[in-house]
Amino acid sequence: MNTSDFMGAFLEELDEMLVQMEQKIIELEANGDDDDTIQELFRVAHTLKGSCAAMGFEDMKDLTHEMEQVLDEVRNHRLHVSSDMIQLLFQCFDGLQDFKTSVSSDEEPNVQVDRLISALRSFLAGKNLDEESVRKSASADTTEMMLTTEAQLRALEAVKQGQRGYRVVFYFDHSSIMRGVRAYLAVDSLRELGDVLQVTPQLEEMESTEDDELSNFEVVFVTQAEPDGVRSRVATSEYARVDVFTLEQNDQADASKSVSNEPDDTSEKISPVKALDTRQVSEEGPPKQAAHRPKRKAQSVRVDVEQLETLMNLVGELVIDQARLEQVNRNLSKRYKADRDVTTLGDVSTHVSRIVGELQANIMTARMLPIESLFDRFPRVVRDLAHALNKDVHLSIEGKETRLDRTVIEEIADPLIHLIRNAVDHGIEPVERRVQAGKPETGTISLKASHEDNRVVITVQDDGAGMDAKRIRQAAIDKGVITQEEADQLSETECLYLIFRAGFSTADKLTDISGRGVGMDIVRNNIEHLNGTIEIHTELGKGTIFRITLPLTLAIIKGLLVGVADRTFVIPISNVFEIVRIQPDSIQSVHGRPTILLRGQATPVVYLREYFHLHDEPAVKKYLPVVVVGAGERRIAMVVDELNGNQEIVKKTLADRVETPDGIAGATILGDGLVGLILDIATISKSREQSGRRR
Repeated sequence: MNTSDFMGAFLEELDEMLVQMEQKIIELEANGDDDDTIQELFRVAHTLKGSCAAMGFEDMKDLTHEMEQVLDEVRNHRLHVSSDMIQLLFQCFDGLQDFKTSVSSDEEPNVQVDRLISALRSFLAGKNLDEESVRKSASADTTEMMLTTEAQLRALEAVKQGQRGYRVVFYFDHSSIMRGVRAYLAVDSLRELGDVLQVTPQLEEMESTEDDELSNFEVVFVTQAEPDGVRSRVATSEYARVDVFTLEQNDQADASKSVSNEPDDTSEKISPVKALDTRQVSEEGPPKQAAHRPKRKAQSVRVDVEQLETLMNLVGELVIDQARLEQVNRNLSKRYKADRDVTTLGDVSTHVSRIVGELQANIMTARMLPIESLFDRFPRVVRDLAHALNKDVHLSIEGKETRLDRTVIEEIADPLIHLIRNAVDHGIEPVERRVQAGKPETGTISLKASHEDNRVVITVQDDGAGMDAKRIRQAAIDKGVITQEEADQLSETECLYLIFRAGFSTADKLTDISGRGVGMDIVRNNIEHLNGTIEIHTELGKGTIFRITLPLTLAIIKGLLVGVADRTFVIPISNVFEIVRIQPDSIQSVHGRPTILLRGQATPVVYLREYFHLHDEPAVKKYLPVVVVGAGERRIAMVVDELNGNQEIVKKTLADRVETPDGIAGATILGDGLVGLILDIATISKSREQSGRRR
């Protein structure tokens, strides 16, 4: 088998399994010996083992196998969940994560598998088994055996659910060596077939037993497999003989009765089980055929991300041509209103517009992913950081089903990590301070996502100390981020947004977590790069909310077309707050900067003619068109010459050899075939802010 042909599917499955593994380890730490969580974690480890084995990654197969061994002890209640176990499982998870990263990058994996396997085996060898469990695991003869109460109940439940119960007795050949290891492999093989309920003697006991003292061992397990399937699985020349017995359903009923009547007798026997041989199986006849059911067609297929990108680019070209077709139709309609061919062209243009719209919507839907794939990364981040800071923090997540363009999900990951880390480090107080303030010992961080119109809103909220605007103002002055004069002009709300300035920090000392003045400026820059905004709401002593608003997709966006001199610029609709017409004399100079009062708020004014050095004289107008735009907390009023409607646009990156002026984010082809420059609102806002500070 050429494994390279399946590498893509393997990596996708590996990624999904690792996400589940991390979730379940966190749940296991929170819930302790929860049977469902343990079973799910065991299933994930087992699936990973099979996948790694199929792809030839023997080290990873061995590692997941050893994880299985530990989890099997827990699910059989011979071992309890402990902090040491959780820490060890996380170390193994990190090793698997590093392995995935290496393989994805086509690099040789550099994971210390031997060290992890040794740690798992040492942990298992040194565990403290329940005395009751040890007492239950007594051995039996070849025709009757003693089942523990737990094994009886689990066997009964399995049979009720339509599974078959088996007891398999392995007899070693007199010349067999390393019998403990052989037993280990045999049990592992049966685990792949079903659920092992009991091994007698226990595996660790056999591993420490001399070969000449170990003549046989027995395994009780349940499975959906038919007797022939079990016999085929255990058929091997490594043993002198292998006997397969079936546990009859009436025997299980007797066992259940004995358990309920005599609960203190934990070693109650079940009835002798019936031996199976080839003759007996054949007399029972072939297994019943399942009722014929129509085959269910596959409802989904995996699509390569590059193919989706190619399709989206092609749709983008269609959107451009559709806009040009509409423009041509409008021009011809003005000239030849009564022409039948022009009327037909209009009908065709309308039909093409509808088809392109539907195609665009479907391709965009295919690009959408549940934000769950991103949110699932954060419980581990919170858990590890809270432990490092000796804090008690719970992460609540809502809206994981909210769908967002895969590109936006990738870009928003780092900003969210920064916000969550800051919430744990700066927001949530130490336990003693929370108690003094009358709060619960456990701090809560809430991460939520939801759709609002054509946008996605993500909030990061904590119930911590809140943000002190006065302290932030003073820290900004002390670090030279702003001057005292600038600070005096800021409202309390504006002071909060100083945390997004480069070099700002309120930390008293440097740590690996914070205090270096990097991070929050990156948060805002990344969000604004996505044409998104971030807002802060805080109450001292109660907590803080960061509200992020993002477009659903970056591939095709709606833009407002504005004319300035002889140029056409495009303003992303997601950045537009309102459009107004003002009288020229309503613009006043405040601290040397043009400013207008809008809805009671002083708003800086930017003349796009001046900004882009387009110096031809504009026509004198009684009213000026003004587009109020924003990026984050910033609002500016941009004075333009004309408002030319809106259009769906496809953003094109300008070539490196083209000198791009500040304030331009890219270009697009307009309906008339000309190039429109897309404005970078965040850069223009920052430039206006900095020019004001220089005056």
